[in-house]
Amino acid sequence: MKKNRINEKVIIVIAFVCYIAFNLLCVKVHEHWRDEGQAWMIAKSLSVGELIKILPGEGHPILWYLVIMPFAKLGFPYRWFSLISCAIMALAAWILLKSRLPLWTRVVLLFTPVFSYYNTAMARSYALIVLELVLVGAFYLKRKEKPVLWAGLIILLFQTHMYVAGLAVMLTLQMVYECITIADKRKQKAVGIGLIGLNLLFLFKELSGGASGGVGSVAGEILSDPLDFLGQALFSIHRTLNAGFDSVSNIYREIMVNGIIIILVFLIVMSIWKWKENWQELLIFLGGIGAICVIVALIYNGTHIQHALVLIGEILLWLWIFYQKTGFLFGDFKPLPTVLKTVITVFFMGMILQVGYCSYRDWKLDYSTAKRMAQYLAGSYSENDVFVISDVADSFTNMIAYTDGKLNFVYPDSEEEYTYYKRLSGTDAGMGRILDLKGKNVYYLYSQKQENDALELVYEQSNFNLMVENFYLYQKK
Repeated sequence: MKKNRINEKVIIVIAFVCYIAFNLLCVKVHEHWRDEGQAWMIAKSLSVGELIKILPGEGHPILWYLVIMPFAKLGFPYRWFSLISCAIMALAAWILLKSRLPLWTRVVLLFTPVFSYYNTAMARSYALIVLELVLVGAFYLKRKEKPVLWAGLIILLFQTHMYVAGLAVMLTLQMVYECITIADKRKQKAVGIGLIGLNLLFLFKELSGGASGGVGSVAGEILSDPLDFLGQALFSIHRTLNAGFDSVSNIYREIMVNGIIIILVFLIVMSIWKWKENWQELLIFLGGIGAICVIVALIYNGTHIQHALVLIGEILLWLWIFYQKTGFLFGDFKPLPTVLKTVITVFFMGMILQVGYCSYRDWKLDYSTAKRMAQYLAGSYSENDVFVISDVADSFTNMIAYTDGKLNFVYPDSEEEYTYYKRLSGTDAGMGRILDLKGKNVYYLYSQKQENDALELVYEQSNFNLMVENFYLYQKK
């Protein structure tokens, strides 16, 4: 037994080192996406008060911005932005490795899309979601021992992303139910529920007029035709999962999507069969997954791989909790747990192909030309030069972020420093300093080629890239 424990520790350490090495390589070759640049410029340019003002337009809670704000303001290089999400995911990976899941299931899960590449190389708030889901899984069976700490985890879950708000609501309702029905530590539970309530008031303040503005219309659509909504919601599960495996091949996608749906159906059926022991988890995760379906079906017209990974993450969390409670023991068929663990682990191994393919594509293909344009500008110009952002393409924030504040960029209709693309009209959030252009060399940046006799093309960065984002630098003749 002691030898087995030593071997397990060695395997865990080796797996963790390999995980860190692989994902650091992904970080090194990844070119940031435009929304990564958007978040970075917001965190770099705004105060906390200004940040709260613009959150309704961004549609995301505050936590991710607060995490990255110190790094952005202290001059941390934007090209290494992903190290923040990689560090968050490393913590999530270590907690997972120390869990009670079967050893090889833990190891394999590290290299699936939920844990590798997408949430490490891509610097987005989804890394916080994964960390929160892992913390919930690790602490779930001990939640009654420390209710205030459990409430803190629920609050952080609310503040990561609206996609997990449904799960956070269901966990809150479970806590309210346990406060009413279980006398032990009732005062602590009440304190925790009160803190969650205050958080919900703040969350409404953060997102009022933005992400929360369509709640009434969504409720109206559901009530007007419940059967049609149910059909849309069920279809949205398949549509969302499709987005998670749309790169390798159609056959691969169908295998992966249907495999995850089979796991979901298995959890539903077994929870109903063992209703007395598992009814709370059944309602919690049906509520959480159902909320994702509502968002996909009625709020977002499209979906992308990160949405799929949130859905997969919630299903994996349910599977984890279900395994902790049952050990996959059903009836007298003793080989069943081993069979189920083996089949599920082998299926997870298949998910690794998506990580390999997409990380290779990231290495070989340009996402856009923002990074190279920034390198050219930083290497060829100085603080004596000023660049007028002459249109409002989203790609400019990413390019400007890559210059790390070394150059001057201004809006086209003023001498105000360009901070980030202002999505909200009539707001003074993000007002940059006013630059004195006297004695400066003025250049004009466009995202499209200009047919203007008064302008002379100085440089263009228009190579093939996935986003078809190009940059053209002009000066007046």
